[in-house]
Amino acid sequence: MTTKRTMLHELSTKKKKKKKIGRGGARGAKSGRGNKGQRSRAGRRIRPALRDELARIPKRRGYNKNRARGVRNKDAVRSVTLETLEKHFQEKSIITPKVLTDRGVVTKIKGRVPSVKVVARGNIATPITIRKCAVSAGAKQKIEAAGGTIQ
Repeated sequence: MTTKRTMLHELSTKKKKKKKIGRGGARGAKSGRGNKGQRSRAGRRIRPALRDELARIPKRRGYNKNRARGVRNKDAVRSVTLETLEKHFQEKSIITPKVLTDRGVVTKIKGRVPSVKVVARGNIATPITIRKCAVSAGAKQKIEAAGGTIQ
């Protein structure tokens, strides 16, 4: 028994006729649109409820206050203690934010080297040189007492 094979260019699809609503006739008085109101009208579009919720939120006045791009990122500065510097670096090391990220002491922020502040937690005995980093007053005293420099 052989079956006739239909070629791809010979295929045909039956298109279903789209029924127009709101023209009267067989659909009845309400034409399949339910009851009265905005949803039964042509061109209906209900405003999203989220828009009303957003309008109720108090706005912070001023330039760039409600946009994340304009708000300063407080996590952009990474802090490093004297304890970690003592543990990761030897004598006469030059410490910069780039060196700290390369050694894995500080993580990058969105692929960029962050600004770093050295904080006076712990003690340091090895003389080191710190460049391009912010240093707290207590950390500065301890580093200079150990024979280090801040540039």
